[in-house]
Amino acid sequence: MSKRKHKASASSPGAAASGFIGFSSGRQALTSKAVPADGVSQDVLLAFKKAGKKDPRTKLKAIAELLLLFEEKEKDDLVAALPLFVPIFVRLASDNDRRVRSGACDTIAALAQRVKKELAPHLKKIIGQWLACKFDPAFEVRSSAEASFGAAFSAAKYGEALRFCCDDLIKFSVRGLASTVSSVQEAEKTLSDAEAEERVVRCHANALSIIAHVLEHVDVSEHAKLQSQLWKILGKDGEEGDGDAGDEAQKKQRKKKKAKREVSPFWRLYLGNSAAVVRCAAYNLVTSLCENFPSAIEGNLAGVSEAVLGAFSDKDTLCHSPMWKAILTLVHVYGSAWKYIHMGVFMPRISAFLRNGCYGSAKASAPCVVPLLANLASNSQEPQLENVVKILCEAPAMMEVVSCPPSAVVAMLRDAVLYFTAAAHSENTAPDVDGDAFETLDRLVFLPLRCLDTKRGQRISASSVANLYADLVGKLLERADAHSHALVGRLLNGLGERVESACNAESDQVPPDTDGAAAGAEECGRLAVALQEVLAGVGAKLSALCLSRFAPFHVMVDYLVVTAHKAALRAHSPVSVTLLSSCARMYPICPAGDVPECIRSASLQKWFERELQVCHDPKRLPAIACLWMERAFAEAATGGGGGGGGTARARS
Repeated sequence: MSKRKHKASASSPGAAASGFIGFSSGRQALTSKAVPADGVSQDVLLAFKKAGKKDPRTKLKAIAELLLLFEEKEKDDLVAALPLFVPIFVRLASDNDRRVRSGACDTIAALAQRVKKELAPHLKKIIGQWLACKFDPAFEVRSSAEASFGAAFSAAKYGEALRFCCDDLIKFSVRGLASTVSSVQEAEKTLSDAEAEERVVRCHANALSIIAHVLEHVDVSEHAKLQSQLWKILGKDGEEGDGDAGDEAQKKQRKKKKAKREVSPFWRLYLGNSAAVVRCAAYNLVTSLCENFPSAIEGNLAGVSEAVLGAFSDKDTLCHSPMWKAILTLVHVYGSAWKYIHMGVFMPRISAFLRNGCYGSAKASAPCVVPLLANLASNSQEPQLENVVKILCEAPAMMEVVSCPPSAVVAMLRDAVLYFTAAAHSENTAPDVDGDAFETLDRLVFLPLRCLDTKRGQRISASSVANLYADLVGKLLERADAHSHALVGRLLNGLGERVESACNAESDQVPPDTDGAAAGAEECGRLAVALQEVLAGVGAKLSALCLSRFAPFHVMVDYLVVTAHKAALRAHSPVSVTLLSSCARMYPICPAGDVPECIRSASLQKWFERELQVCHDPKRLPAIACLWMERAFAEAATGGGGGGGGTARARS
């Protein structure tokens, strides 16, 4: 028979009366086994036939026609067309062209609004592919699917529909996970290898997402019925009840399997999949299982823990948000997961993850680092502060990565410093002031300063680091215990020493003869300025807390004045004025006789007098600095120092 004759016979009234075949699996000829088309108008049948063509443009035209017909036809006509529409929708919703999949969702939305409850008898046949569109990699398909479900169901009815079709959805997911390139090409002989591979990836990702979604809506009473199905899908490590319980061979095999901590083939296949969308779906499934069906994880906790906590080698930023959610949920629900993790494997991976700026996801990943490390420290059987600090020491390297925002690094360090200092100085775990733990804590506390001393350090705000230390000092002093005060003292001394060291390094720079020397001098000066700002900010915090009688307070002010003096003698730096202004806010609360010895320096007085004589810019030498010098020299004179001349000049 020629093609023309074949087309004529297929479109003849007799052929239409015999029925219209669906397209759920491959192209089939019209046969006597086709779905009856009684009561279906010819224009609807013609649109259905167009929807089964190969060309995506023809399918899109058919979808546009169906949308118009679904608006124009009577409800009875549409109800009669439902049996024919079901296989067509399934075929369109699984098409490789995202526009066709999106249009399929539009058609089901339009039809559901018209037929309403009449769709229920056909729901189990279409729910799988319909829900798959809700998790489609293409945004436009997901949006259309979401809108179609909203048009068909209310929020309460949507959950009921999922529970009603629970078994069918699980079976649909099993079929999706079993799909391969060869099986897809066998069903769709027109697909190329690339198109078949794309469909397989989409089927796997959608199947995992559907299982996770169903678990979020299923009732607890359904768990027992689902448990065996999930174990068949996920693979349960050391599952009991298979064979004779007294069989020694099986016992040894289970024991050997547990000793090796083998990852279930399911998790190895999908958590380590080459496709990012499949890995994302697998991470989401882990999260859903932990939250809604924890018994499904318990059977293979060792393997799942190793696979999930070893995911830091995933460099695709698309996966990082679901990855972190899966990791944090797993360790929160199963604190014992850490006992299956080898630190020699975990630490290099997370360190490399941070060192590379979280591979571009620092903004989303950095806030998750401290909760994970806090969980590690609280659930591990051994002290982990040393390991925590080693991991966080990658923060300065993060600053070198262009895509890593400095604000994310500073926020991460702030959370780490505040949390671990509070945890280490709790009543039961306060470390020895001279012990190794206190030294480790010192390294953590001063870690933010290292972020100032990087090639990209100019991008980090010294004020943000100052605020970090100011918050830390305030929280530690609120505890009012010896360990907290000792840490504050070491912090202030350490800050002062670093400021003085940076200023000395700047002043000791050889006059630059080369570009490299000039750059080095500029870098030392920038670091000195940043450290001075940090120290001044902490001093302002202490001053606001009225902690003048706290001994380290005066030590810190000494450093401020000394470094301000050095900066002034070098280059009349405006920073020195800023520091003196900061000191001015502190000294009014100092008791009489507590003015540091360094302010009696003759060179400092001479510098200030010279500045008063030549200063024409009020912004460079604020009045508050003048008031401070007047107060300081007056108290120095009262204490036996010779500062009266300076005071008189200051008044003038």
